[in-house]
Amino acid sequence: MYLVARRMVNQAISMFEDTTTLAYASGIDLGGLLDLDLTESERALVPFQKALEIRKACLGPEDPFIAYSLNNIALAYTEMNELQLAYAAHEEAIALRLKANSDRIGNSYSNMSSLLLRLGRPDEAEEMLARCPSLKDFTDETFLKTGNPRFSGDMVLLSRIRRAQGRSTEALRLASKALAFRRTLLGNRLKTCDSQYDVASMLLDDGTYEFSSVSCCGCHLPPPIPRFLFFSMRMENGC
Repeated sequence: MYLVARRMVNQAISMFEDTTTLAYASGIDLGGLLDLDLTESERALVPFQKALEIRKACLGPEDPFIAYSLNNIALAYTEMNELQLAYAAHEEAIALRLKANSDRIGNSYSNMSSLLLRLGRPDEAEEMLARCPSLKDFTDETFLKTGNPRFSGDMVLLSRIRRAQGRSTEALRLASKALAFRRTLLGNRLKTCDSQYDVASMLLDDGTYEFSSVSCCGCHLPPPIPRFLFFSMRMENGC
């Protein structure tokens, strides 16, 4: 389905006569996001950077919408393992959104938190996540008691932070709650598969896994396949 979507987006983009408009920037951004989901981060970076140039020309360099482009660029850099470039892009996006008092600032904080975790700085990642306005005064127990599935993404991130901090019990509880939300809301979608991988890998580390508990959710999309195959090999090898 991703390849079908890419063909449709490319066809739509090819119909633009004026390639300097915000509409064109949105179109190529969408193509970049598809490339990113297909793990083609270097390819995705090209339209992300072009969209940034267009938006700066149309809106000015300090418009809060510029932060959206910077966020996409940071995600591409992250997948390319260019983590310092990703950090700089996230920092710029945060500064723009704070200056504009944007209601999307929580998105920037969450993205930066995820990057800090990848940089091996889980305590700083937790502090950054806690800055999200929607998570004011949230604790692990608040996450576990909430019935609002909109927090599942942040719940996944916090579970990974707890795991990096060596707090495996809290990590598994949070990851399991997020998985339950995603199974109910999304069915066999990529995010469900991602959460299922998290839970299964924690059970494997704990020595309590069963192969049936990690079978992929049937999403048939490329991104989780390498991780799932690696995980299956670990199980078969008993490591």
